[in-house]
Parts: sequence; C-alpha cells; structure tokens
Amino acid sequence: MSASLVASNMLGIPAAAQDFSRGLATADRYFYDGILPADLASLVDPTLGGQLKGVIGYNLSVGVSYDSNINLSSVNQEDDIFLSINPGIFYSSDPEGGARHSITAYYSPKPEIFQNNSENARFNNNAGIYYRFAGSRTSISAFLDYTQSSAPDRFTNGFSEGSLLSYGLRASYQLAPRTEIFGSLSSSYSTYETPGEQGADFLTARFGGFWAATERLSIGPTVDLNVTDSVNTGKVTRIGGSLNARFVATEKLNLRASIGVDEVNYSLGVTGDSARISGNLDFSYVINPLWTWNGSITYANIPSPITAGLIINDWEIAMRLRRSLDVGSLGFVATYSFSDFQSIGFVPGVVTQNGSYYLVGVNYGRPFISERITFSTSLFYQESTGQANWSKWVLSCSWGTSF
Repeated sequence: MSASLVASNMLGIPAAAQDFSRGLATADRYFYDGILPADLASLVDPTLGGQLKGVIGYNLSVGVSYDSNINLSSVNQEDDIFLSINPGIFYSSDPEGGARHSITAYYSPKPEIFQNNSENARFNNNAGIYYRFAGSRTSISAFLDYTQSSAPDRFTNGFSEGSLLSYGLRASYQLAPRTEIFGSLSSSYSTYETPGEQGADFLTARFGGFWAATERLSIGPTVDLNVTDSVNTGKVTRIGGSLNARFVATEKLNLRASIGVDEVNYSLGVTGDSARISGNLDFSYVINPLWTWNGSITYANIPSPITAGLIINDWEIAMRLRRSLDVGSLGFVATYSFSDFQSIGFVPGVVTQNGSYYLVGVNYGRPFISERITFSTSLFYQESTGQANWSKWVLSCSWGTSF
C-alpha cells in the first residue's frame, strides 16, 4: 500500500469520540470489520510491502491533541493537551487472500501523557486475533479482542478508564447454490477502574439464513438472543427476529441491513418496555474516482455504567465522505446519536430524559518524505444535550509510518 493510500484512510472519527461503553453491545462488528483498530489499520500495509506471506509488520504513530472539555462538564470545563505514542505489531498469514486458513493478529500499546490533568495519564493496551476458514461450502470465523481504554465517554459523563474483552465464533454453510445458513455466538465483558462506574456482561446468539433473490440481492430471517447482565440493571434478556438483506449493485456500491423487533424481559421483575425495535445499516458507495461515501446506522442496548435502574437504547447515524486529492485526501465526518434513557423501575426516583449527541468534523491526510511518513490532522466539534449537556472541540495532529 502506498503512503498516499494510507493517508486517504486516515479519515475516521477520533478515538476520543468512540465511546468505550458502547463497544460492549457491538462485538458482532468484528465478524465484518476485522479486529484492527482504525488508527492502526490506516498505517499497516495489508500486503506487508509485497513480502512473503507470514511476515510480521510494524507501525509507529505519534499524535498531539487539544481537547477543550476533557471531562465533558457543562459548568467547570477543563481543557488539556495530550501526547499519544502508539507503536504496533501486526501479523497476517495470508495478506494477499485466497488461502483456506488465515490468521490476523496485532498488539498495540498506547501510552498517553496529559499536560494539565496528569492523573489521566495511562498506558493503554489493545490486542486481538482473528481466524478464518474458507471452504468450498463452509466458512468459519472467530475473534478475540482486548481493549484497555482511558478517554472521555458520553455515557459516563466524564473521563473513564476501563477494559473490554470481546470474543466470538461464526459459521456459515451453503445449503444450495442460492441458500446459505449461518449461526454466531459473541460475548463481551467490560470492567471500569473509575470509581462509581459498573461494567457488564453481554452475550449475543444468532441463527439465520440468506436466499439469493437475484445475483446481487440476498435476503433472509434471523432469530436473535441477547442477554445483558449488570449490577446496575440485573439481567435483561431480549429475544427477537429480524429481516436481513445484502446488496451488491456493482463494485461501487455495497449495502448490508437488518430490521427487527425484540421481546424484552427483566430478571428483577420490574417494569419496562416489553418490546423494542432493533436493526442496523452499513453501506459504502464509490461516487466516482475522487469521492467515496460510507455510512452506518447502528443500535446498541447499554446498561448505564453510572446509574442503577437505567438502560440506554442508543441509535447512532454516522456518515463519512472522502475526497481524494493529487496528494493525500480530505474527509468530512458527521455523526448523530439519539439515546432513550429508560428507567426499569426497581430504583425509585431515577430521572430520565432522552439525549442527543452530534459530531461534525474534517480530516486531512497526506504522505511526505518520499511517502514513508504520513501526516494527518483533524478538527471535530461535539455536543450533547438532554440527559447530559456539554460541548467541546478536539484538534489533533499525528505522524505515522509502517515498516
């Protein structure tokens, strides 16, 4: 991968805006998106420089960021400047594709140093492994991912420290030329080091199928089981069904979507909504050789980390538009989230209010020094209203390389 292409990929939402608490309920994303974090994937050459299969690759990035409201406060806002050093090691047994068995693994430590809030300094770690078997009729994939994070989190209304362990197994079988069945099991376990914040366990099991209605469109049903267990909410079980679709119009357009309804049960026998709509949408569209548009709509059911008797039903819409330049690329990002804060009744006096959150930003990336070093800079504005009220600016610059 040339450095110009690497730079064009450095257009995602900054890590500080990707809430740790929400990751608990979205472990299934690893089946489709892989395990590499966005900031590492943007630097790593998937072909390892065209070398032989099984060669290990390395990367290093250094970033400086300014955050105008590091603690997500509405009254006593504190700004800060922090330095991030992010080395990484990456392994792929089949970087060029085509092998029946393939393994991808990475490890990436990330120490951070803060100028004004030295108590926030942490040595974070991220590691993961992904396995895939691609047979003539059978496909199997499995992942294990560990994330240690310290960052502002809009679901804890402040700067939080915690760890998240996710793992999963998925298998599919081609019953007939136009019919496929699949099953998956994934789980996440979160813990918080920040006083007063509670982690949770999350388990998802799915069984369904796809029927190729046309050469490009496949549709099918899925039965879902989701179980969440937290000190703050007890065990919450959701059983439901959904209709799924995959559409590949051309090499320029890909789409994956689902919509369903879940029946909700609470182990503590308390009140709460008995049914919930769930679903997701992911698409990518190459408008022309210069412009690319990616988007998603995702749903997450999250036990509140800070309030007993409160569940957060969060819908998030994210859009990314990228413009390739003669050297590097320019990206535009917009995210809107609507959060339904739902009291499940066993704690009297819990105050709930729906919340809204949005992020808008721009990112520019380009190679320099004979395309061996990449530079990226971004500016993002974030605002939350409703259950929590705050706003902030985040300005970041980073330099990275892979070898």
